[in-house]
Amino acid sequence: MRNLGGLELARLFLFLALSASAQEHPSSDCTPATYLGITGCAVQPSGECPAGHHKQAVGPSDPRMKAPTRLMCVPDSGSASEAGKRQLAKKVVRYPSGRTKAEYSFYRGSNGEEVPEGAYTTWRASGQKESSCNYTDGQKEGTCRWWDADGRQADSVEYLHGKPRAIAEWEARHPAQPAVYLYPYILVHPSGSLTLISNYAGITRDFSRWQLEDVLASLPQSVWVEGKSIGIQEPGFATEEQRRVMAEVTEKVKAFLVGKGYRVQRLPQ
Repeated sequence: MRNLGGLELARLFLFLALSASAQEHPSSDCTPATYLGITGCAVQPSGECPAGHHKQAVGPSDPRMKAPTRLMCVPDSGSASEAGKRQLAKKVVRYPSGRTKAEYSFYRGSNGEEVPEGAYTTWRASGQKESSCNYTDGQKEGTCRWWDADGRQADSVEYLHGKPRAIAEWEARHPAQPAVYLYPYILVHPSGSLTLISNYAGITRDFSRWQLEDVLASLPQSVWVEGKSIGIQEPGFATEEQRRVMAEVTEKVKAFLVGKGYRVQRLPQ
């Protein structure tokens, strides 16, 4: 290898400096944008991203947050570069019997919390696989799958930055619309009656607990934006007797739904 002269060395250092500067500063085509802590560029009027960037759906990690998902242009190399610097640890959670309950990898966030990264798999106490998801920066990304107690695949949902594809795409199409809760849920009233609400499909149905199976069977597929997942909510203002009634109805509704293979979430009051 030949030795470089002074002029050639100067040119080399200038080239390296310019390259570093180009990486640190956005291109002239980039309109800087920041949303929910993600920094990048706004999508150009043509629908394209500046050179060195790609589109990414950005939304809140908690589906209960009423914030829309937005499309942004993020650096091509940023995520891979940061991921390479993280120290991933593997964790195995076990049942009292010693069988594996969950297995996943994670890195520590800024507050020391576990942030899942990569495959996250869970098993039932019987040893049957229960679910399998992939995480990127603590967000579900790609296809998650669930299996029933007999080992048959029962459900699958595709996620974009922590949200089901149906919701991520809906919010990207309606960026100016006020945020609404788009997941289906059942509201348990103080009287013990029920209301099923799907803002995504535009459906509201009042019924009694005895009609639950018929109501579920009559719903269009568009209601199930996250597969067989449904929420249950009780209003915050109620008397002690009303709370007792709602708690009893909620447990019976939850038991019925779980028995039918639904994934049930208790929503905050």
